[in-house]
Amino acid sequence: MPLKLNSIAFALCMAALASCGADSKAPMPPASQDSLQSLGKRLFFSTILDQNGQKSCASCHNPQSGFSSEVSVHAGPNPKLPARNAPSLWHLSFKSAFHWDGGVPSLTQQVLVPLHPMGDFETLPQASVERWNKAHPHETPIDLATLCLALEAFQKSIPVPATPWDTYSKQAQKWNKNAKLAWQEFNQKGCASCHTPPSFTDGKFHNTGLPNLTGDEGRYRITGNPEDRYAFGTPSLRGLNATTPYFHDGRSFALDSAVLIHYRGMHGRELSAESLARIMEVLQSLFVDSTQAQSHIP
Repeated sequence: MPLKLNSIAFALCMAALASCGADSKAPMPPASQDSLQSLGKRLFFSTILDQNGQKSCASCHNPQSGFSSEVSVHAGPNPKLPARNAPSLWHLSFKSAFHWDGGVPSLTQQVLVPLHPMGDFETLPQASVERWNKAHPHETPIDLATLCLALEAFQKSIPVPATPWDTYSKQAQKWNKNAKLAWQEFNQKGCASCHTPPSFTDGKFHNTGLPNLTGDEGRYRITGNPEDRYAFGTPSLRGLNATTPYFHDGRSFALDSAVLIHYRGMHGRELSAESLARIMEVLQSLFVDSTQAQSHIP
């Protein structure tokens, strides 16, 4: 039977969040959004949250890799959950559901996903809070609600670096012939249908026809709707040069190969070399200078 809800990412998160408000003596969150972001940044890069003191949020969401991972997939302790590529955190403002299958409905709940004995940090949420407070005895203690709000605030503060497209799109009337042909190809081949500017994602879930290499049934695990079998969230194409490898299972490290694989799965035929070159021109206009993320490294 498919999972109607992601048991770790939703039910347990809701219970944990509900417990936060049960204690009227719990410390209040920092007063300002800046304070929350600052605390969230420290939490994001800290290994204290991990039961074994080895992992941090940045272990899978590396700023130098577009807040994603260079590893194809990450397999957590829970064998019931599929191993998947860690998606970039650059594009949270475009999301209304989280994970490749949309199984987590809010970023606040997503923060708690690793904080579980079967999560990446192999711990209970409250245990992480207690370890943090013990390690910082001279600071105002935090509670679980503060931890969630701080990590959420920091992740929402992560800016998406500017791309050449942002400049080109304002001067479309001045495009040369090659640029016009490239954009025309991007649209005619259906790329813009799901990767819609300016976010270059439609925020939806699609079965792209890729061969299933891992048995991962995608959004079907969450909804139980047969139409959602093998459907995964549309990633943004902004900054895609920094977020290799590609696809939910990290099957491709080369962008041109990823385009060919994707087109073959979606349309059941091959993409010509000329079409590929034009599409690649559009994609290259979405490249970013990944060093812009250095300011987020403590």
